Amino acid sequence: MKKVFQIAGLTMVFALALFAAGCGSESGEELSDVQDTVGQASEGLTSSGPALKIQVLTDTNLGEEWGNQFAKGVQDELESSQSSNEMIDFTKASSYVDQAVTDGCDGIILAADGSMASDSVKQAREKGVPVVGLDDNLSNGYNTAAPDSMGKSMAQALVAQIAVQKGASAWGSEEDFNKQLARAAQGMWSNANSSGDQKQFAAPYVMEFTPNSAGNIELTRVSMITEIRQTPDENGYSYNLNTGNNYYLRPADPTTLECHWEPDGYSATDSLVRTKDISYEDGDGNSTFVVDMNSYSDGEEYFTGTISSFEGNSAAGDTEECMAINLKSPVRLMTANGEDLMIWSIQLNGDNLSSYANSGTTVKVTGTLFEAHTDHHFTPMLMNVTKVE
Repeated sequence: MKKVFQIAGLTMVFALALFAAGCGSESGEELSDVQDTVGQASEGLTSSGPALKIQVLTDTNLGEEWGNQFAKGVQDELESSQSSNEMIDFTKASSYVDQAVTDGCDGIILAADGSMASDSVKQAREKGVPVVGLDDNLSNGYNTAAPDSMGKSMAQALVAQIAVQKGASAWGSEEDFNKQLARAAQGMWSNANSSGDQKQFAAPYVMEFTPNSAGNIELTRVSMITEIRQTPDENGYSYNLNTGNNYYLRPADPTTLECHWEPDGYSATDSLVRTKDISYEDGDGNSTFVVDMNSYSDGEEYFTGTISSFEGNSAAGDTEECMAINLKSPVRLMTANGEDLMIWSIQLNGDNLSSYANSGTTVKVTGTLFEAHTDHHFTPMLMNVTKVE
């Protein structure tokens, strides 16, 4: 029997939500049920699920102090689960991955050059043991200068992949399992074709980016995940968007999202692969700048980047034209309800923004921040603009 895993009654909430507020406005009904459930995916990840046995493998070239901070970030996130930490020679990573599988680990965190163990990683996944590598998080904007944050993020990703691998019945807590499903696809994905387009999954949002003339990505469309259900063949999970596309995540290959539409459509060129490289105007793109909405007190912030217009597809079926600033490097956002993610674009609310849109001109935008909470908000954080220069 196929199962449907709703995000806090997401389908029902969206079907009934008809808002009058304008694009980017702070007014309008709240989507608190949706936001709270999605946000809780980062709170107490294993407190409701099973205790897990995790092997953490860290390259000795990163240094003992780095390894200790990284391991602390992992352990702080895993809570009740058991993790073993080893500093390894990255040239021998393959044998360590093989041994972890033999030892019956539920999952492996590999803070090392994954290319040295690619065959072993593939075999581990085929045997039902998920592996999260360092490259995955570097591509998502995390910085090796903050090893504890890197460890936390990689632990979150691994727990979500283990949940997908084990399934709802083995996980025990259906509520926690649904949260893990929402998190399992989180991050940056690239189109399998040569367009250079990318999508960021940050449930319930799917933000779509296209390279501009300078090669930097700009937000062009935002869709919503309306439900997550088992695939028709019951061999994975389908993330169903309000634009009609469904993306299938298979437990054995967490680096691919197959693009489908029901009942039997499939597009290889529109399918997605985990992003391995993101181009930025300067630097390597990693960001240590944190916006913590738990402590933010309406002070003005400023960001540098380009402004684009984008199409926001509301779950009520409406399409809106909105504006966003696309950042030179991602910002780490910690929301009031516990979500912790990197964002590349911030929806803007203000006058006289259209003259800057899609010009490719780098601007400095100043204003106050607030979290998304209505059907007209299409990025996790938005800005009420006071000045553009």
